[in-house]
Amino acid sequence: MTRLPLACAAFYGLTGCILGALDAHLPNTAFIPGGRMIAHQAIDMQMWHAPVLAALGLYGTRTRALHIAAIALTLGLALFCTAVYAIAFVGLRLGPLAPTGGVIVMLGWIALFAAAFTRAP
Repeated sequence: MTRLPLACAAFYGLTGCILGALDAHLPNTAFIPGGRMIAHQAIDMQMWHAPVLAALGLYGTRTRALHIAAIALTLGLALFCTAVYAIAFVGLRLGPLAPTGGVIVMLGWIALFAAAFTRAP
């Protein structure tokens, strides 16, 4: 078991649930116009990726590819979701943070794909 991906999975799952509840119960005035739909994108990303990180944490990062996948998913998700929440709630655009985070998440999935063909030590 690798603790960091598991801890990140728990954090992303918890904050995804909290933000999902806030999204469901906050008035529309808590968001910029159209922000509620934008927030849904980040919540979905968090909740889709939390179980993957949990699996990586439970399975362990036995190969370099799995280790890279865990790091990339964790970092990419943090960058992407932070940027999207900033837009949704306060209209703050953080430059290329969201697309950069999204690309890093994709690289994490590529690393996970590569891990399928990597022999564990």
